[in-house]
Amino acid sequence: MNTNLLDSIGLAGLDLSYIIIALIVLWIVTLVIAIIALTRYSKLEKKYMQFMGGREAGTLEEEILNVLETELGNKSQIEKNRQAIEVLNEKMGDTFQKCGIVRYDAFKEMGGKLSFALVLLDERNDGFIINTVHRPEASYSYIKSVVGGQCKIEMCEEEQKALQKALGAAEKQ
Repeated sequence: MNTNLLDSIGLAGLDLSYIIIALIVLWIVTLVIAIIALTRYSKLEKKYMQFMGGREAGTLEEEILNVLETELGNKSQIEKNRQAIEVLNEKMGDTFQKCGIVRYDAFKEMGGKLSFALVLLDERNDGFIINTVHRPEASYSYIKSVVGGQCKIEMCEEEQKALQKALGAAEKQ
């Protein structure tokens, strides 16, 4: 069976049944691809509807705006906290952070180690030494300044030990 159409495209010698079989195969392949696409679309649509449904039927836009508003509030609070921490860090440098204490018997006949040397230092190793000497009839307290971990006034052995303890505490930090 030769038609003018088959002659014009150069397929006059081809049997029409081959063309019909090729078209049926092409139609079946197209049908399979369409079915696969529809099932994928159906799964995607279910996921989309579940995603867009949200909690209590809220829209995705409302949820995103709520999250954004919360995030902006968090950023503001984080900045306030950062500034407060900076202020606290500045103030911490002036507080006494290092301590050294040595108890001793100022007079060998007393016993009980009631005398002591106490050193308190800040971050820069500035502070003071308090030395309290206990005697049976009275107690005497002396104070000496410490600047940069050094005392310009002569120190007794117990005061030196207490200062070394305080400076040793600085090394542990």
